Amino acid sequence: MRSGMLLAVLVVAIALLTAGCDGGRPAGLTGQPAPDFSVTMLDGSTARLQDLRGKPVLLEFWAPWCGGCLQNIPSLKALQARFGDQIAIIAPSSETSMKTVSRFIAEHAISYPVALSNQRLLDAYRVAAIPVTILIDGEGVVRYHHAGQFSPEALGKTIAGLL
Repeated sequence: MRSGMLLAVLVVAIALLTAGCDGGRPAGLTGQPAPDFSVTMLDGSTARLQDLRGKPVLLEFWAPWCGGCLQNIPSLKALQARFGDQIAIIAPSSETSMKTVSRFIAEHAISYPVALSNQRLLDAYRVAAIPVTILIDGEGVVRYHHAGQFSPEALGKTIAGLL
């Protein structure tokens, strides 16, 4: 009886730990036109996809409380350092408290642009769990859509191919 209960608890624990990760399978937007968006950046400005045409746009959907999101931060910093102004990085946070997000950004020395997400944006990009990484080419077509931790090498290669 105890071993059955232990097994059930273990199965639930594993399910909770892996929630939001789908092994990196495509999320269905790759090859499709990217939905237009408008997000509020932490500095109060507005970023719109239509204003970023002509260069690749990397969207990283995340939240401060997400362990997988935390693991993606060093790779995002490296991609920003490697590609600089050749790409636009926007990281919409599911956490909408400016104070919480700002504190997290300062603690982790995040220098890429962060925005506050909204349900409309999450729905448009089919974000059911985080992290989700999406790369849009300069013409507005989704070229990479990945749930979970991404491979910086694979994503870097995809970005380089768009430049």
